[in-house]
Amino acid sequence: MLVVAVTGTLIGLALVARTSQAGPGQTYYVDCDDGDNRAAGTSEATAWQTPWSNRIGGRILTGNDRLLLRHGCVWGGQETRIIAADSSAQAPIIVSTYGDPTLGPPTLTNPDGTTRCRADCGAMDWDPGVLLRVVGSYVRIDGLRFVGVAEVVDDGCGGQPVGNHAGVWFEGTADGVGLGNELTRSEITGLTRGAVISASATGTRIHDNRFSANTMMLKLDSQPGNDGGAVGVQIQGNGNEIDHNEFRGQDACSYDYGRDGSAVEMWGSGSDNDIHHNTAFDNESFIELGKPESAAVPTGNRIGFNVVVGVDGPGEGQAFLVTRGPANRFGPIGSTVATNNSVYLPGRRARGIICQAGCGPETLTVVNNIIWSDGDGHEVAYAAITCDGACQERHNLLWSSSGSPVVSIAGDRDPGSAVHFNSLVADPGWVDRAAGDLRLLPTSVAIDGGEPIPDMAAYDVDHAGAPVPVGQRIDIGAFEAQP
Repeated sequence: MLVVAVTGTLIGLALVARTSQAGPGQTYYVDCDDGDNRAAGTSEATAWQTPWSNRIGGRILTGNDRLLLRHGCVWGGQETRIIAADSSAQAPIIVSTYGDPTLGPPTLTNPDGTTRCRADCGAMDWDPGVLLRVVGSYVRIDGLRFVGVAEVVDDGCGGQPVGNHAGVWFEGTADGVGLGNELTRSEITGLTRGAVISASATGTRIHDNRFSANTMMLKLDSQPGNDGGAVGVQIQGNGNEIDHNEFRGQDACSYDYGRDGSAVEMWGSGSDNDIHHNTAFDNESFIELGKPESAAVPTGNRIGFNVVVGVDGPGEGQAFLVTRGPANRFGPIGSTVATNNSVYLPGRRARGIICQAGCGPETLTVVNNIIWSDGDGHEVAYAAITCDGACQERHNLLWSSSGSPVVSIAGDRDPGSAVHFNSLVADPGWVDRAAGDLRLLPTSVAIDGGEPIPDMAAYDVDHAGAPVPVGQRIDIGAFEAQP
């Protein structure tokens, strides 16, 4: 279910940027063992000990500055906050690593007692709600690790971890939005939300990261309809890009829903976001979209060239895409487009695409996707595609292990007539679906079966990086068959 809580900004832990124009930049070093927060920080020999500071004025970062964290270090019990000024696309701030890479990535975590700070650390918060907060623009986070540890375990829900901890949080300043931030080549695990792009951030790119087992639930109780958590990336803002990440195991126990969690969650009025070329295994859902009643209707979000593989696991109900029409309290969500995704969901409660509560053509367009869903159909949602209205559906390929995928579009539940005449009900001919290899065999009916994608320049390669199209027409699914 959608996670709606907001983690507030903490005070006194900022890495504060200079107000002068960006110059050539300075490199700062942080060493958990041999550093000292009273030192200059400008060389390995004079490294700081912690990435946060409680000094009046805080750390100074500006355009072209680099903050390097030593490999093998672990810092916990405090929020690290970066406030960036005088940065730009030409003069970004870099937060990255140095030292021996065999020691593992520098790690930010939340538990009590992780960091033994000798001097100038201030009072430790312990259990910070955010591990790294980025305030402002053009900050690149590269090669770090973020690890959450729950302080509460719910034994009544299978030992489910409970807590409120986000890995990386992007937001704007009091004077404007945060522009052009980036998270790349990082590992994010064990958290409530791995990364959050707030409503005040735009143009954020999250790519080439590994989100695994972010299974912590923010809320988990007997009150109906309020459980939520276990999210890889949550998007609240506009114009952001989530691409080439691996999402694995965002799947949690829930009293309300049995299982909960999603690789990507869109919450709020965020529009024109692009979620593409990601790989997802064993998540309760790949993407869920919703908004508060008071928020403007989000539009123009696109989900393309992703590979999504579920398992017949605890919930038996992994979903690909969940969105909402105007009659849902978390809707409506406008003009979402899902194109050229390859989805394999073998659970008996599998749900390919679910769009209910007035899902019309203005809500959802589904084109060029392969959806294999073994949902048994005992509820209408357990289907390859469920639209209670006339959502736009064409040039898709649907299948199930039984050979009879469940489909429900505008009340018609006959796959032969419910789907568009250009769609197919057939085995997609994947190389090895059990191993998650959803490339096409040379005999696949998906080859040359798609339709041209609007704004093709945005998707000029397939999931593997091969040019699109290869043949006379684009193939259905995330992979172009190679000659």
